[in-house]
Amino acid sequence: MSAPTLKEKYYPSLDGLRGLAIILVICFHYLGFITFFRFGWMGTDLFFVLSGFLITGRLAPYLSNKNLLSVFYRNRFLRIVPVYFSFLLMFFGVWIILSPADDNHFFRQNGWTFFLFLQNWFMIADPAASENHLQHLWSLAVEEQFYLCYPFLLLLFYRYKYFMAGLITVIVMLIATRHIFVLIHPAGLDYRTVYWNSIFRFDAFLTGTLLYQLNTAYEGKYKQLIHILGIGAICWLATGILIYQSSDLSNPFFSMAGRSSVSLVFAYLLWLCIKSDYKFPGKWFETRWLAFTGKISYSLFIFHWPVLLFGFAAMNKINDAAGLQLHGDTIRWITIIISLIISFTASYFSFHYYETWFLRWKKKMNS
Repeated sequence: MSAPTLKEKYYPSLDGLRGLAIILVICFHYLGFITFFRFGWMGTDLFFVLSGFLITGRLAPYLSNKNLLSVFYRNRFLRIVPVYFSFLLMFFGVWIILSPADDNHFFRQNGWTFFLFLQNWFMIADPAASENHLQHLWSLAVEEQFYLCYPFLLLLFYRYKYFMAGLITVIVMLIATRHIFVLIHPAGLDYRTVYWNSIFRFDAFLTGTLLYQLNTAYEGKYKQLIHILGIGAICWLATGILIYQSSDLSNPFFSMAGRSSVSLVFAYLLWLCIKSDYKFPGKWFETRWLAFTGKISYSLFIFHWPVLLFGFAAMNKINDAAGLQLHGDTIRWITIIISLIISFTASYFSFHYYETWFLRWKKKMNS
């Protein structure tokens, strides 16, 4: 594949958007015991919308290139697998061996699914057992399943005249399927059955695709429509939260229409960031600290949750062994602060001294 085929339009503000996404996720995991921060789960949806937008930009202009698929999957492998597999090998090789057998039966039975990016389906089958150190990796499985299927769908349908109409139809069908599933299911439906389900999450990725299409093939033509959809989604999201008095994942609003409004809000935010005629919020997302956080967001996503759980276990043991008699809230805040420092430090070194090596290799092979 020639070098021009691999060129991607770079939007500096998107690093900041990734930074916002991972900050939201960390707030949800680290500060979810505070009501205000329970909306942080929405950061995952921002990642999904970003992925749909960016992956379409990497594929759609070059569909005539016969090497596109092989290069795309190779690039995805080099970006995703090295850090992820290294983490899994360390986790399963050290923690599982040292932990009691009755404390890790889910991993012993289903550990292989994490290496095949199938873990979300097995977590749905046993949600209680899935509340563990690797619970957050469900979304990585959903992303990889999308990456596996999506390029073939673009190759088959993108060139058709009615691609946009078909795309909107698929998004509506996915949303309708999610609604029907929730409505016909018994009252005791576990929200995670919907939240971790790949089929019920693909509309977020395709919302990113829709934004890409509106921003390129129809540049400027639907500017007013994007404003209307974005502002309407913000109002709809706020209304749902006010009616149910909750931004929790367990809020039934987010198992149906609310999830779609979140995707539309983030698509609107993404659009505002990439349009040069809007200084806000694009310039704000180009700030150094957000861009830095965005660049290390992949490792930060993988590390932050298990670091927190291991940190809690370690702090409680230290408290008991040393007879410190620290209050539970004190232990919690000390653990959060230390875990944040460890997660950011580990992610910084992972990006600059491990991930970057594979990124340079990828760039060299693409040149």
